[in-house]
Amino acid sequence: MRAGDLEKLKITLEVVPEVEYICLDVANGYSEHFVEFVKQVRKEFPHHTIMVVDCYFFLFVHVFCSAVIVLFVAFLVLLLIVDIEYATVLFNR
Repeated sequence: MRAGDLEKLKITLEVVPEVEYICLDVANGYSEHFVEFVKQVRKEFPHHTIMVVDCYFFLFVHVFCSAVIVLFVAFLVLLLIVDIEYATVLFNR
C-alpha cells in the first residue's frame, strides 16, 4: 500500500456510499505493512465487509494443483506398467 491509498478509499466511499464491500488485493499479503493497513481500513470502515486477497496465493494454488495432477498421472502410468508386467508374468506361465 502506498501513502494516500487510505485517503483515496475514503473519498471513493464518500462519493459512492452504496458500496458495502472493500476488496484489498496485494502481492505480499503476509507483510506487516499490509496487515497494519487492513487494521486502519477496519477502524475507518467498521460496517463494511472487507475482503483481503493475496494474488500470489492463487498462483501458488495453481502451481500446486498442476504438480498434483502430474504426480497423479505419473502414478497411474506406473500402475499401468506394473499391471502390464504382472499380466505378462501370469499369462506366460
